[in-house]
Amino acid sequence: MKRIFILVLFICGCVSQTKKELSPEFEKWAAIKSPTLGEPASIGTYQAGCIDGAQSLPLEGPGFYVVNRQRLRYFGHPSMMAYLLDLGQKIKQKKYPMMAVEDISYPRGGPFLTGHNSHQIGLDVDISLTPLKSAPQDDANVPAPSYVRERKELLTNWGKEQAQLVELAAQSDLVNRIFVAPAIKKFFCSTQPTAPWLYKIRPWWGHDDHIHVRLNCPASSPECVNQPALDPAENNCGAQLDWWYSAEADAEAKKMADEPATVPKSFPVLPAKCENIKVQK
Repeated sequence: MKRIFILVLFICGCVSQTKKELSPEFEKWAAIKSPTLGEPASIGTYQAGCIDGAQSLPLEGPGFYVVNRQRLRYFGHPSMMAYLLDLGQKIKQKKYPMMAVEDISYPRGGPFLTGHNSHQIGLDVDISLTPLKSAPQDDANVPAPSYVRERKELLTNWGKEQAQLVELAAQSDLVNRIFVAPAIKKFFCSTQPTAPWLYKIRPWWGHDDHIHVRLNCPASSPECVNQPALDPAENNCGAQLDWWYSAEADAEAKKMADEPATVPKSFPVLPAKCENIKVQK
């Protein structure tokens, strides 16, 4: 099971990090304020890549609202924009509260200065588990409470609105997988073990207040490296989920918590084309 953990660490790239002495390359990608004018294309992997011709998500629309706008992380591939706009419409049609859209990608993708290791090719998005009853006055200070205690147990604030969001988000054929806290995966294994979308729900560290939706590489992006497809016949409610409640998982959690904050965050090796995308006017 430890090999599975290491593989998931590589392919998810979603462990939040607070590091010092970062490479100046992180600053260069963070400083870009506009996308390129090229044909839309995701290039590279989810944790080492960039976007040509990215689109920006409207800051507000039917069923959704973009928060933390000052980060300028609401850009992505057109397939991501289509996914979110469609999800927002479905949320509105069902009269659910608005979803709060958090990070997608920078205007040209690339590595984040802080936080995620993935979200680099415009095909990842974080969506808050806390719905919005109305547009907030200050989008940078929207509450994001935890719904999980120590990855293993749902808190009492978990309810129908959170479950509805996860279910609706997972139903699209565009979705490769959705990362959630292990307790959330366990909830769906208990309540909807035969749901046709359950196989896409994957437990991971740190997703106690949001879900991380990852889309498949679009056919129009031949240089996009897709994450291996999951088997719809395997809902992953057995040994793979049990590991998250094991002593080994507890040890991994402690190791990450004890990791020194002075270790520099490594800058990934990006596809050669990303250098040209970074410097385009």
